Amino acid sequence: MRSTKKILTYFVIVGLALVCALNYQLFVFPNRFAPAGLNGICTMIQYLSGISVGYLSLIINIPLSLWVWKKVGADLAGRSMLYVVSFSLFLIALGRLDLSRFAYETASSVILGPLVAGVINGACYSLLVRCSSSSGGTDFVAALIHRAHPEQGFFWITFLLNVAVAVSSYFVYDFRVEPVILCILYSFMSSTVSDRLMKSGRSAIRCEIVTDHPREISDAIIRRLRHSATLIPAKGMYQGRETHILVCVVNKVQMPALEDIVREYPQWSASQISTTFTLVMAFFCLGCLISGLLVSRIRPQILVGAAALVYALGMVLASRMNSLPQLYLSFGVICGLASGFAYNAVIGSVSKWFPERQGLISGVLLMGFGTSSFLTGNLFQLFTPAQTGAWRTSFLVLGIGGGLLVLLCAPWIVRPPAPAGVSGSMETGAKQYTPKQTLSSPAFWLYYLWAVILSAAGLVIVSQASPIASEICSGTPAGTIAFVVGMISICNGIGRILVGGMFDKYGATKTMVNVAVSFLASAVLLILAKVTGNFALLVAAFLMTGFSYGGVTPTNAAFISSVFGQKHYAVNFSLINTNLLFASFGSLIAGSLYDSTGSY
Repeated sequence: MRSTKKILTYFVIVGLALVCALNYQLFVFPNRFAPAGLNGICTMIQYLSGISVGYLSLIINIPLSLWVWKKVGADLAGRSMLYVVSFSLFLIALGRLDLSRFAYETASSVILGPLVAGVINGACYSLLVRCSSSSGGTDFVAALIHRAHPEQGFFWITFLLNVAVAVSSYFVYDFRVEPVILCILYSFMSSTVSDRLMKSGRSAIRCEIVTDHPREISDAIIRRLRHSATLIPAKGMYQGRETHILVCVVNKVQMPALEDIVREYPQWSASQISTTFTLVMAFFCLGCLISGLLVSRIRPQILVGAAALVYALGMVLASRMNSLPQLYLSFGVICGLASGFAYNAVIGSVSKWFPERQGLISGVLLMGFGTSSFLTGNLFQLFTPAQTGAWRTSFLVLGIGGGLLVLLCAPWIVRPPAPAGVSGSMETGAKQYTPKQTLSSPAFWLYYLWAVILSAAGLVIVSQASPIASEICSGTPAGTIAFVVGMISICNGIGRILVGGMFDKYGATKTMVNVAVSFLASAVLLILAKVTGNFALLVAAFLMTGFSYGGVTPTNAAFISSVFGQKHYAVNFSLINTNLLFASFGSLIAGSLYDSTGSY
C-alpha cells in the first residue's frame, strides 16, 4: 500500500512538472518578463543568450540538490530533483515544438499573462509541497541557509532573491519598467494562490508523542515538516518508567509524514526486542538441524548458496518492516534459518579436512563467524547517516551485498575427496554414534546442561551489552560504547581459537573447567563495574565475557566429534547446537527484568 502511494506521488510530481513547463512556454516566455526565483534568473539568461531555461535549471539545481541531499535530507532532495529534471526535460522538448498558436501574448491587457502564469505556478507549488517536494532553486537555497541558521526564516531568504530578480529585469529587458511590475505581480499572485491552497482544507492538529527517542523524532519534525516540538519529561504510572512526551502542532496534510517519522522509532519494550534474538537463535538451530540432515545428500555448495539467497531475502524484507511481526518473520525467522543452513554446512564440511585438529579448526571457523558481527556492526555505524529511515538503506545494502559475497564463496565449500584417516581419540575403530545413540548418552546431556548455562550467560551480555554500558557509564560517548561492544566479538573470536587449541591439547574436562572459571571471573568484574561505575572494569568484564563465551562454541564442535565420531557429525552437531535455543531465553529474561525494574 505504501509503495503504491509513493509511486503515485512520483507520477503527480512529474505531471506537475509538465504543467509548469507548459505554463512557461505559453504564458511566461511570450510576455517577456522574468518570474521569481532562480528560474527567473535562468529566464533572463535565456532572453540574452538563447540558452534554454531547461539546461540552465539542470546546471544550477544538480549541485544544489546534492548539497541538500547531504545537509538536509535524501527525501526532500530526491523528490525535488525528480521535479527539476522532469521540468527541464519537458521545457527542452516543448521548446522544439511550435506552440505559437496556443501561446498567450499580452495585447490589450498587459497584466493578464503574468497573472495567469502566477495562478498556475502557485497551484502547482502548493501540490508539490503536499507531495513533500519542492521546485528546487530558491527552495534549495532557503533550506540550506535555514539548516545552517535555523533562526533565519524562509520568507526573508526568498523575498531578497525575488527582489534581486525584479530589479535585474529592468536592465535585462531594455530598461523598461513593465517587466519589473510583471515580475512583482507574478510573484504576488503565485505566493497568494499557493498560500491559500495550502491553508484551505487543512487545520492545525496538536499531537502528543510518547517516546524514548525525543531527540531523533524532534530533529526529523524540524527537518522534514519545518515545525518545532516541545519536550516534556514524563513518568509511566503503571511501570514507573521514565519517558518523554513531545508536543507539536502540524497541519492536517502533514499527518501522514508525521506518522512515518514516529513509525521509524517504535515504542518496543526490551523484552519485545529480545524476542527477536530468541527467534534468531531458535530458527538458527532449526536451520542447523535441516542442514545436518541434508548435507549427506546435497553438496554443501548448494546449501551455502541457498543460505545466501535466503539471507538476502530476509534482510530485504527487514529493511521494509514496520511492525514487530514483520521484524520477527524477516530477521528472526528467515535470517535465522539462513544462518543455520550456512553454519552447519561450512563447519560440517571444512572440519573433515582436519580430523586431528577438531578443536583448533572449529575455533578458527567459528572466529570468522563471530568476528563478522564486529565488522557488520561497525560498517553499519560508519555508513548509516543519522537520518530518519537511513537504517533501511543500510539493511538493504548489507543484505544484498552479504548475500552476493556468500554466494561467490559457496563453490569453495567442499568435503574431502576421500574419508580422512584419523588418530588418537578419533581412531577409525572408535564407535560412531547415531543421533539416536547420542541422545541416549548421559555424557551428551551433562555437556548439554553445561553449554546451556554458559551460553545463556554469554548471550545475555552479547545481546544487552550496549544498553548495559549506557546505564553503568552514562557519560560515555555512543561511539566509544559501540567500539567496546564490538570488541566483545573480537575477544569472542580469539577465545574460539585458543580454547579450540586447548581442547586438542588438554581434552574436554580441563577445557570446560577453564571456560567456567573465566565466566565466573567476568561476572565478578561486571558486578564491580556496576557498583563503582568504573568504565575500565566494565571493559575488562566485557572482554573476558567475550573470551569465555567464545570458548563454548568450539568446545561444542570438538566434543561431538571426539566423543561421538565423524560419521554422523553433521546431525549430532546440530543436536548439540539446540542448546542455543534454550540459552537464548536468557536474553529474553534479562529484557523482561529490565522492563519490570527499569535497571540492569
